Amino acid sequence: MTKKIILFLVLLGLSGCASSIPPMDLEEGAESPLLYSIRIYRGDEVRFSGILVLQSTGTPLSYALLDSTGVTLLSAEIDEQGQQNMESRQGPLKDSHLPTLLATSLYRIFFAHAAASDCQADIFSFYRETEMGRRRACYLGPLSLWSVQQSDDSLFAGAIYSQTGLQIKLVRIANDSQ
Repeated sequence: MTKKIILFLVLLGLSGCASSIPPMDLEEGAESPLLYSIRIYRGDEVRFSGILVLQSTGTPLSYALLDSTGVTLLSAEIDEQGQQNMESRQGPLKDSHLPTLLATSLYRIFFAHAAASDCQADIFSFYRETEMGRRRACYLGPLSLWSVQQSDDSLFAGAIYSQTGLQIKLVRIANDSQ
């Protein structure tokens, strides 16, 4: 009996010392993706909660939407003109308006100058930017059509996009490699 216990401990010790496969290095110059917790509200009710992965903050902006379990529901790109190139759409998003809504909100959050010119294209609307671009809004007369509030604060690094009856909240998830 003691021989079996000793043999078990030796095998356990040897397997514990086995080498692990080293993680793959990112290509030199490649940026690691940015991770955001995303929540979509209609009124006070949370309608969707998941993870948004952004590959680049340049043009085009590549992104993927994951549900809370990590399953990819949508992957797409959006360019500076607001054109969306849908790469894949799965599950409940196949017949949903969420991909279009998400593309519009990301366009207005990450392509501020282009969104401003779109807002000013209508004769009755105007665009307002305050706090060095951290707050932006498009108005039709006194009514706010949409607004973006961004923050680089250590407690809340992210953005809140709002339009009538709807709010999308992005909160940056800490990434140790950044």
